[in-house]
Amino acid sequence: MKTRLFLFSSGTSARVTCKHCGWTSRGRGAAQKVFDRSNAHDCAGVESYAAMLLRLAADDAEAQPEPQYLLWSQHHKAWWGPGGSGYRSNPADAGRYALADTEQWLGRGCYCCKVPEVPIPAEKVVGATDRSIRGVIVAATQAAIKAGKGNRHYCAAEAVAR
Repeated sequence: MKTRLFLFSSGTSARVTCKHCGWTSRGRGAAQKVFDRSNAHDCAGVESYAAMLLRLAADDAEAQPEPQYLLWSQHHKAWWGPGGSGYRSNPADAGRYALADTEQWLGRGCYCCKVPEVPIPAEKVVGATDRSIRGVIVAATQAAIKAGKGNRHYCAAEAVAR
C-alpha cells in the first residue's frame, strides 16, 4: 500500500494535489481548510487518511522501548556493571539489561546465596532512596524464591558457615 503524498502550495489561492492521481483541491482563504478537504480524498492504491492514522498509531505502539532491568548481586551486595563487567554501588551507574538477557545469569553462582542475582526494574531503583531500594530488592528476592528461580548450588551449611 502506498502512503499518501500530497503537494501543497499556499498563497492567494491554496492548492493540494495528490501525487498519485492528480486530484486537486483549491480554495481561497484559509489554507488549512483546503488541506482538511484533502484528508477525505481516496485514490486507488493509496491508503486512506483513517488507515494512515491507524498505521502510525500501531507503529508508535510497536516502538515502545523494552523495559530495562538492573541485576542485583546478593553475593557482592552491588549492581552488575554495564555488559556484565564488574559491580557498581550506585544503581545509576549499573548496567541496563532486557529481562530476557538477565535469565542466563539467574540461578547460578555461589553456594551461600539462595538467590545470587535478581533482576530489578530500573524505574523502581534509579533515583530512589536507599530504604525503598532495599524494599524492592527484598520483594524481588522473595518473588524469585516463590517462582523457583533460586540458586541450583545453594547449600544451607555453606550459608551458615559464612
